[in-house]
Amino acid sequence: MKFFRMGASREGGGMRKFGIVILCVVFFAMPALAEGNEAGSVKNAEGGAYIIRDGQEMSAEPGMRVFEKDMIRTDSDGSMGVILRDDTVLSFGPGTEVELATFLFNPIDEDYGLYLRMFKGTASFLSGSIGHLSPESVQVETPDAVLGLKGTHFLIEVR
Repeated sequence: MKFFRMGASREGGGMRKFGIVILCVVFFAMPALAEGNEAGSVKNAEGGAYIIRDGQEMSAEPGMRVFEKDMIRTDSDGSMGVILRDDTVLSFGPGTEVELATFLFNPIDEDYGLYLRMFKGTASFLSGSIGHLSPESVQVETPDAVLGLKGTHFLIEVR
């Protein structure tokens, strides 16, 4: 009569290792999924410059990642530069508040979108791939108007 212990066979051990690998992948991928859609990173930050994510304000530093739905804020002595994944360059002057409401850059599926909500301040916009491939997919909302993209570079001031 033969007796088998659970997990004693080679097949069981292989399945156990496979299960552990899957759990590790899921565990380590969860923080990245929780943060959302990475849009780009901070290129430079001077004075009071902040990223507000999920209600938490963080001092902006070069290299810091920027995500869709992040709010960008600069104090009266602050400025910040952000480069998005599609190579769009955003520069924000003192006293600016902007939400990166939508960022969608999926060239394989030709799926694009860049929607900024600018509440106040000054900004310079130099379009990247989204603006070149799908200019109708780029919009900036202000308290008074919604701007579409015509060309590759514009400056905006909201008081």
